[in-house]
Amino acid sequence: GTFHRFASTLLAGVEQLADVPDAFPWLFNIGESFRVDCARPSDVRVLSIINSDQEFPNLLRALESQWDAQALIHGDMKLDNCLVTVQEATSRRIKIVDWEAMQRGDPAWDVAGILHDVWRQWVLSMPTADDISPSAQVENAEYLLGDLRRDLCAFWEAYLETSRLSALDSNAFLLKALRF
Repeated sequence: GTFHRFASTLLAGVEQLADVPDAFPWLFNIGESFRVDCARPSDVRVLSIINSDQEFPNLLRALESQWDAQALIHGDMKLDNCLVTVQEATSRRIKIVDWEAMQRGDPAWDVAGILHDVWRQWVLSMPTADDISPSAQVENAEYLLGDLRRDLCAFWEAYLETSRLSALDSNAFLLKALRF
């Protein structure tokens, strides 16, 4: 939250940042611009499913209309790009690495990246045998849903504290991040 808060001010006041790209996430154009000739077979299958859905392109366009390139963003936020350092026995700091995708963009995209990665890790921690019911998969996941909820709430509360979003703005921001 601190980075996004200060980065929006930086964009307005630092001439050297004028060259930072203002890129729109490729994902919003996945059905239109993805090159099938260089895709893996699994990618081609996913694209065929996406392109067979009549409503999906409309949903992507609706997300695109919400994009607000108001700040510098990391552009590739995920847990692998967060390093936790211990300052003292009770003090930890998070350092963000891998800034090659930095761009002007919507801060909700970075928050969405973290939310997505946490949920992805949870889903991947579930057993995948054919004879396991969905409820048994959830029950036997390596990461417990209650722990994930606690961790996501802590992330969101820390983001709110450092971003200084108002209550009204924070609700709209979180909904946008969840949609992204």
